[in-house]
Amino acid sequence: MSVAPFTLFVWFLKTLLVWVLLAYGVLALARKKAGGLDLRDWLVLGIAFGVALVALFVSSNLQARYLEQVGSTAMGTLSRKWTSEGDDSITYKIDVEYRGRSDDFEVSEDFWNRAQQPSEIAVVYDPEYPADFVPKVTIDESPSLRLCLGMVGTASLSLLLTAAWVLMRVMERFRTA
Repeated sequence: MSVAPFTLFVWFLKTLLVWVLLAYGVLALARKKAGGLDLRDWLVLGIAFGVALVALFVSSNLQARYLEQVGSTAMGTLSRKWTSEGDDSITYKIDVEYRGRSDDFEVSEDFWNRAQQPSEIAVVYDPEYPADFVPKVTIDESPSLRLCLGMVGTASLSLLLTAAWVLMRVMERFRTA
């Protein structure tokens, strides 16, 4: 099974938190003899962590908007629906099957209440990589493409600046050693 290049990009966006934490682990080790992380480091870490969370949130929406641009419409099967409860919120999820593949998606409470299982549901898939699909409702409920791209662009720039900060601080540590 081949994976679409755009899907690989989305998976990378979903792992940005790991990369931020790894970068700060390296920084913490390098700064250990210099008194550890200071307030500026923690501030940059907090911003980078928040930006990585934004990228995690927007990644699925970005994939939905991408498939809206390049995809074709077909019918899949809504095979299951359930809720996932957090501390202060409930997440509404559905499981959709298309061409022998199954994936779960977050949906609005309104759609979740109307959805019947099992039932047919419109999906949008990538004709070159049919395993990449999303329910049409996911596209309808996603933020606009411009907003998604703006959020990913802002996250990318912020994380690039974070990487530069970590590199600068590590180099500073070895200059003063």
